[in-house]
Amino acid sequence: MKDKLIVCTLIVLFLSVSFYVPVGIVNVSNDSASIMPEKEHELAQAPVVLFDESHNPGSDFTHDNELLNLATDLESHGYAVENMSVWSESLLFSADVVIVAVPMVAYSTEEYHVLEQFVAKGGGLFIISDNPTGTTADELALDFGFTFYTYYLQDQDDYIVNPYWIQWDRVSNFGNHPITGGVSSVTTYLGYGIRTYPGLAVPILIMDADDNSEFSTGLAAHGTTAIIATEYPTGLGRIVVAGDIHQFAGGDVDTSGTVDYYEGDNDLLARNIIDWLAGATIPENIIVFDQTHIPFGRTHVQSRHIDVLFDEIHSPFYEAIGTYSTLIEYLEGNYLDTSYMDVFDPVEYSGADVVVHANPTGTFSSYDIRDLKEHVLDGAGLLLIGDASVVLGAGAAQIAEEFGAEFYEGGLNDTDDNYDDNSNRVRMDGSNLADHPSLNGVHEVGYIYGSGFRTVPDNAVTILRTDDDSSSGWTVEPPGSPSPRNVPCAIAFQYGAGRVMMIADGGMFTATYLGHGNNSLFAISAMRWLAQGKSLRHYWYGAQALRNQGYGVMSMKQFNATVLEGTDALILPVSMDPYLGVEKTIIEEYVTVDGNGLFLIGEASFYGDDIRDIATDYGIYFDSLGTTLEDEDDYASTSFYNRFLLDSGNIQTHAITQGVEG
Repeated sequence: MKDKLIVCTLIVLFLSVSFYVPVGIVNVSNDSASIMPEKEHELAQAPVVLFDESHNPGSDFTHDNELLNLATDLESHGYAVENMSVWSESLLFSADVVIVAVPMVAYSTEEYHVLEQFVAKGGGLFIISDNPTGTTADELALDFGFTFYTYYLQDQDDYIVNPYWIQWDRVSNFGNHPITGGVSSVTTYLGYGIRTYPGLAVPILIMDADDNSEFSTGLAAHGTTAIIATEYPTGLGRIVVAGDIHQFAGGDVDTSGTVDYYEGDNDLLARNIIDWLAGATIPENIIVFDQTHIPFGRTHVQSRHIDVLFDEIHSPFYEAIGTYSTLIEYLEGNYLDTSYMDVFDPVEYSGADVVVHANPTGTFSSYDIRDLKEHVLDGAGLLLIGDASVVLGAGAAQIAEEFGAEFYEGGLNDTDDNYDDNSNRVRMDGSNLADHPSLNGVHEVGYIYGSGFRTVPDNAVTILRTDDDSSSGWTVEPPGSPSPRNVPCAIAFQYGAGRVMMIADGGMFTATYLGHGNNSLFAISAMRWLAQGKSLRHYWYGAQALRNQGYGVMSMKQFNATVLEGTDALILPVSMDPYLGVEKTIIEEYVTVDGNGLFLIGEASFYGDDIRDIATDYGIYFDSLGTTLEDEDDYASTSFYNRFLLDSGNIQTHAITQGVEG
């Protein structure tokens, strides 16, 4: 294997690693070097896709009937396709991916546990339901934490012939996931949506955010997901759930002359789903982050669970172990780890993905504010919950002001859209809800005795707002008699590497009102959105992105050769702790003897001497200590010329820069 050496001003790469490229992911190469050689699939070692047909006797949706195109397509792309007409544990465990397509006979408790074991041990499970034939699939999906709506999805402007035959496109409807790679458009036929799902799940197909997205009942369906994917939280496997069988079938529902499976990019989407599911069972290339040498900027590799910390130090009006105990149970049931802190613990605090301040009534010291801001700047999420003026906590108002927002001193109502004819229990849907990831799958929110925001930060997105009509009013009118129309009630914005969400209503998450509308789903989606900042840690953004592309990612807390065994690439981020001679020897053997890859990330400042020292061993020399490069023309910030832009005039042609524009 030929070592490859790439030198950049602030980043040094020394890579000599063969990466596994899942089927369906483009192999990047050029004439001089290829960092992603294609994996050769031998027929005897081909991943096995098993159609479980033991639970759908007499059904047309089998590998040799309606799903024949899918089965044949998978075979032509290197998979071994088998079917299971009679339930067999041994046959099931010989597979890499199991497809369960609209079964007609329910799975027994024992069979479910076998499937659960299959997924936990690294298998991929594809559950396809449909309305009204998917009842049994719905029951199986429920066992894994998914529930479906019981009515069709329709779109009044993006459809073929019939609003129930929906066209989905990359710009408006695709989630950020490897499954959508290369897919431009997808068509579904009389499918239905997924109502609730585990906290780690990622929506793949998402309904438009406009008023044309509806359920067959006429209710708004914007943001509803039709296909969703998740890694199994307590094991190694993966699950994809879909609400339409016809997009994978051999019919021609819209009589276009094209088989539904080949309509748009339905076939590519199907292959991508199987590729991603099979990736859980194929040995990954393991990439190691060295965390042993005090990385500068707190480089962090995110765990699979989201850690939510409730602050109990500052006398919250809504207590984690009291008023919000039902919310806590719901979060825990959806794979979010929760804890509360009544005495400050810096270790627990720094490890939290999301910090919740539920209408704190106590005030914050300058040190508290400093710690909170730094934590969010470094990638954590902050959920600040306020309330109407009667119960608005002084601490909530204080934090809002620190982040550039201000709560109204009043309470909102709606005489038209409400619950139980109580105008203070506002029903928000349609135009009240923004097109925002924190509202994925949410089509209605119960806003209970809440208030709004007088001012919001310039970069904030208003995700909940009052109606723009005469039904909106004030129960308690704030000073200045502001209009109650279009009042921001919940806002979300980026703050450094982290994210902030503020909601002017705490009652919506109490046990009494958590079931109103989609309040419970909103809580989950909000936490997931807030936690994503943790994967955007200072100086390294790629840990979760690497996982999404099929790589195994781990951090190393003790530097030795044993830990590195079986891995393929080592990342050394800017550090503040010198590497010992024996450690440098381990690194050298890892690269030159074992043929693995080394990624050095340097820094033009007084940090990073130790990375410079490692680079010198490979004949690479940084400029003098403390030097920063400046460009007075191509810069990213008017205040800092050393934040400059690199474009086509600066980027050399290489496999690594394939597709990189700047």
